[in-house]
Amino acid sequence: MIKQISKTIQNLLLDYNYVAIPQLGGFVSNYQSARIIEDKNIILPPSKLISFNSDLKNNDGLLIHALAQQEQITLQQSEQLIKLFVKEVFIRLDEGKKIVLDRIGFLRFNQQLNIEFEFDSSENYYAHSYGMVGVSCSTLSENEIVERKKQILFTKKNFIRAAVLIPFLVVGTILSIYLNNIGMFTTYGGQQASVITVPINKKSNVVSENNNTISAQIDLKTEKKNALAYSEPMRKTVSAIKEKDVKIKCSEVVESTCNNEKETSVSEKNNKEIKSTPELKYQLIAGSFKGEANAKRLLRKIEKLNYQPIIIKKGNRFRVIASAYSNKQEAVKIKKELKQRKISTWVNTLK
Repeated sequence: MIKQISKTIQNLLLDYNYVAIPQLGGFVSNYQSARIIEDKNIILPPSKLISFNSDLKNNDGLLIHALAQQEQITLQQSEQLIKLFVKEVFIRLDEGKKIVLDRIGFLRFNQQLNIEFEFDSSENYYAHSYGMVGVSCSTLSENEIVERKKQILFTKKNFIRAAVLIPFLVVGTILSIYLNNIGMFTTYGGQQASVITVPINKKSNVVSENNNTISAQIDLKTEKKNALAYSEPMRKTVSAIKEKDVKIKCSEVVESTCNNEKETSVSEKNNKEIKSTPELKYQLIAGSFKGEANAKRLLRKIEKLNYQPIIIKKGNRFRVIASAYSNKQEAVKIKKELKQRKISTWVNTLK
């Protein structure tokens, strides 16, 4: 009978703050926060501290209903069992014995013949701490405390650095993606091709030299200033230009051993040949350069698209013609296709 009632009290202490036993007293639970037992180096989780109050003797019906439901008996039978339990408790206490309630603690008389209770601290009746156990710990030495503080300080510094750098990295990434989408910063074969702002002398209206990129050499007569914005090709097409009509080898136009007079005569001859071919009077100009190397570099990139570009020397500049057509609509169509592959051109109409 004692074991049955002990089990009922255990279940009630998980849900209620006190459980009264009619004519005997009541168990009262109070919240106890997590604590450290220094002599054992143990950290205990939050729990309930159970005490016994002999003044709580009134029958509130809680224990009677719980016992009846647990044992599947009537309320009258449950009340009778509790009365027999109380009677047996007092008999044993008068004999100087302890009343052990399983997983709760034990009751006994003190010298003043008052009932005192000793709680079994190994049990935790705080439902929110279910599954938590005591954790052993050890005291840190002074050197260990210093090292821990250094680690915390180092972590804080790294966090501050990251908080400062991350916004710049995000802005830089977004700006890079935007510039790449508009064709200003693209790559081909691991090399960068970009368009750099070219300073202009307002008085003389002459473009200054820029030896760092291939993009600073723009013909002042060129109407489309983005003619040098090109990048890695996406797909191949067949050029409409015929090699026998307009193709001129680079070695014939810009031979390093040739003098200026020879280059000028060759370029003039090429211009006459193009002008005298009315069926190919719509040229797609890809770029105009002062330097021979830059023009050749652009020519090779267009050739990899299966086009047959040529270089025409016009004055002291080298003009790269990606292709030429007799029909303006066809020229505009190919111009759009080249733009999709990040190669900007403009249509030059020969008179």
